Amino acid sequence: MRILTLFPVCLLLAITTYAQRSFRLTQNLNIRDTAAVRLEMQRLADSAYVFCKAKHFPMGMVSSAMLIRQEYEEAQKAFNILLKWPKDAKVLSPINLLQEMAAWPGKETEKLQERIKTVQKDFRADVISSLKGSFQPEYASLLRLNIVQQLEQIQKTGQDPNLNKIVEILQYQAIQDFLDKHYTSLQEALQRLEPTRFRKIVARIPMRDGVLLNAFIFQNEDVMEREPAIISLSPYPYGREAERGNIWALHGYNYVYIDNRGRRTSEGENFPYEKDAQDYYDIIDWVSLQRWCNGKVGTTGGSYLGFAQWQSIRKAYRHPALKAVNPAVAVGFGVDFPRNANMFTPYMLRWAEFVSGTEYNLAKFLDENFWYGKEMDMYRRHIPFAQFDSLAGLPNPFFRKWVSHPDYDDYWQGIMPNQEDYASLDIPMLTVTGYYDDDQNGAMFYYNNHHRYGGAVAQQNHQLLIGPFDHGGSQWMTNPIQSARAIEKQAQIAPYRYMIAWFNWILKDGPKPFWMKNKITYFAAGTGEWKGTTSFADLTKDTLRYYLTNTKKLQSQLPETQQSLVYQHDITSLQDSGRAYQSILPDRRNNDSIYSPQAILFETDPFPEDIQLSDRISATLYIRLNVPDADFSINFYEITKDNIRVYLGTAAIRCRYRFGGDQPKLMPLNSIEKLAFDNAYIYLKKIRKGSRIRMEFGSVNHPSIEKNYGFGGIVARETTSAPRLIEATIITDKDHPSSINIPITD
Repeated sequence: MRILTLFPVCLLLAITTYAQRSFRLTQNLNIRDTAAVRLEMQRLADSAYVFCKAKHFPMGMVSSAMLIRQEYEEAQKAFNILLKWPKDAKVLSPINLLQEMAAWPGKETEKLQERIKTVQKDFRADVISSLKGSFQPEYASLLRLNIVQQLEQIQKTGQDPNLNKIVEILQYQAIQDFLDKHYTSLQEALQRLEPTRFRKIVARIPMRDGVLLNAFIFQNEDVMEREPAIISLSPYPYGREAERGNIWALHGYNYVYIDNRGRRTSEGENFPYEKDAQDYYDIIDWVSLQRWCNGKVGTTGGSYLGFAQWQSIRKAYRHPALKAVNPAVAVGFGVDFPRNANMFTPYMLRWAEFVSGTEYNLAKFLDENFWYGKEMDMYRRHIPFAQFDSLAGLPNPFFRKWVSHPDYDDYWQGIMPNQEDYASLDIPMLTVTGYYDDDQNGAMFYYNNHHRYGGAVAQQNHQLLIGPFDHGGSQWMTNPIQSARAIEKQAQIAPYRYMIAWFNWILKDGPKPFWMKNKITYFAAGTGEWKGTTSFADLTKDTLRYYLTNTKKLQSQLPETQQSLVYQHDITSLQDSGRAYQSILPDRRNNDSIYSPQAILFETDPFPEDIQLSDRISATLYIRLNVPDADFSINFYEITKDNIRVYLGTAAIRCRYRFGGDQPKLMPLNSIEKLAFDNAYIYLKKIRKGSRIRMEFGSVNHPSIEKNYGFGGIVARETTSAPRLIEATIITDKDHPSSINIPITD
């Protein structure tokens, strides 16, 4: 569940090396005084500019400071170096575009037209429509609010901001200044380029208990006839809904964006995940009866918005007007958030705080120094995980409720769809996820359960689109870099266009989408091809099994005699979190120093020919444990013949949940138990001839994951600072065939 920011990645990367210099806010700055804040921005712009000039740093990093200082010629030179505009773009960043236009006073519309011409012709109307939604007073207000929130977070934490943070805030100020002054002329220029006119309606939708939810409805003003409606229910009042709403309207839909209870101006109590099913029914009921709707309703959106759609199909709350459902990167509540592999993570508090209250507050959510510092404090001091919100000074009811349910018990199961819901679900569905999507396991949990319990008609109506996308790239537009990986050009698609084509097929009796290859449409990474299959099981033609040995070799033949290997780790020891991060970075030169010294590495021989993965890689280990519980993880890598390490995924298990998250059972001491590491992400990639598969096995001991000390009680409440040795003996023989399993296709 990743949140997109307002700040462009290119600038963040450019200033990383120089971000250590700290700045200080004016003492007793009144952040509610607009004039005082504007003077502070001018002072910080001058300070950052002079500092970088004196240190001979690349001046592009303070281009926003140049705009505030009205150093336009210098800003123009900086943007010419910093902003690289592709010649065949499918999208334009409104933030980068606003910055560049601000550097050319008097020539703003010329720059706008110049950039529009770089967009592929087939996408220009979409881009212009989206920019019409961006260049609005509401966006300037959002920037103004974000500046105040950033300053407030700095004052609350008492930490002086570094250059990175100052540049971010100055960028908001520079864009706000420009937009306040020029949004009318920009709208006129966009209207000349694309004449479609859009309408935004603010509505209040009544719920069965009398609560009114805030809704924004985006429509094409030039369309008189009734059209289908596409709905998104969201806890993110981010203020830029028109960017996508206008595109939906351009393509012939009423787009309805609704704020969850207690968010923005929606009434009611905000408690994530708990009332979305009944609210979705009431929303669809209201929308379907409006004079502008033809009675057909679809749903769309990703992450939490994907979860909410899976609430809309619950049998008890499924509305007959719901005709098409498009969950992207859907959160599996209790499956991959806030429990992931049956373990909690500190991120759950960070997100819980993000969706608390009425406003959208990125400043607190993106304060990496604050959150990393609190995680490290808990980790180093061995503070029980359940106390993390108190440690952070942020007591949170969402966090406390979730952490009180460590098992996948009735609480989670009562909210998630059940067998009856899946069995009765025959509405056409399109699931979208990615090989690098943080919520792939959630998306596939729903997809697999629908195919497990649904009938033949239901299964036939459910499409899956999956490729080398990350959490953000799966939802709307796929950039050339996904999760720090450069992806093949053929995979650089616009998922939103695929979604629109699918909705046209289902809701408007349009042609079958051009992109659909089969029930599953997937990108075969490394081949440059999109392909289709009926299921991953059908795609798999063979499974290569490599057995673990006490020489740490993965071999294709089961050893004739029992092999055993003892793994030991003091779970109270403090590990290098930087090494853990480096170990999962993609496509780096292989270096044994990046692997944890506490881990065991196993490796195959080089493959004699290319192989194509057809499903997730997994491992089955038979382990004898000296404690009643422990957490283990396995990282999978491809080591190419050129010694490049390619990260393929991670699987993890909490031993007490070896029979399932709903069936906790402690490990019998010194008894051999089967552990299935089967939750690595699906990654359909070609493994080249001469490559080896490496497997890294070890204990889960990291600041960003709840620590399991192995006592067998409630993990979130346990602690010790005394040495605590975890000893796992891995057994391989004919009765205990510990192996790594690699599914492949032709």
